[in-house]
Amino acid sequence: MAQSPHTQRMVSRDFESSYLSKGGVRMSWSEKVSIRIARKLIPAESTFTVGQVSHGIELFLLYILTITSIIICSFIFGFLNEALILSLSYFLYRNFTGGVHLQNSLSCFIVGNLLVLLISYFASILSFGHNTALVVFLLFLFSFLINLRYAPAEHTYNRVSDKIKRRNKKIVIFLLFFGCALSQILIYSEYKQFALSISFSVTLQALLLHPFAFRLVKRLENLFTRKG
Repeated sequence: MAQSPHTQRMVSRDFESSYLSKGGVRMSWSEKVSIRIARKLIPAESTFTVGQVSHGIELFLLYILTITSIIICSFIFGFLNEALILSLSYFLYRNFTGGVHLQNSLSCFIVGNLLVLLISYFASILSFGHNTALVVFLLFLFSFLINLRYAPAEHTYNRVSDKIKRRNKKIVIFLLFFGCALSQILIYSEYKQFALSISFSVTLQALLLHPFAFRLVKRLENLFTRKG
């Protein structure tokens, strides 16, 4: 049944309150900015809530800040190409699969950047010689099995239909096959570090998709919450 704009606004505020409360946790700066922008962008007849739109805006803002900081840091330390390839590949896969993230936006930003930069650095210095193709294939195989079983992850802010889940899984599986083939071509063309960057990105994405990662993050957050 269609809802009036006034009713939609009431539902929007209710959803927003439940989404933003987070069990009494204070909103971060990125959430506050995103909410202000969302309130200005959403028309009265929109079926989307402030909570849903602001979450998307917040992700976009954090992605921009993440890419900027990764470019600056990797350029300074000399592995810009590997960092760009790894981060873009990682964000592409994660966009369709989801995965674990920290509740606090700033903590998620810092930890995510450190992970990407650290793994990009290893991709730039590690050498597997003639075994590079095999290592890359095994990493993709590992990622394929994890994604086949667990992708996509449930979104905490918005329920996704089974149809979209099946579509995303198909897209991810296709991207994994494509990424594996592309990586093998890069190895053949003597761009082994770039191939490692792609394979490390899908491995990171798969690890953060596994239920163990969700349990680990939850335990760590509960531990730090009790200490705080």
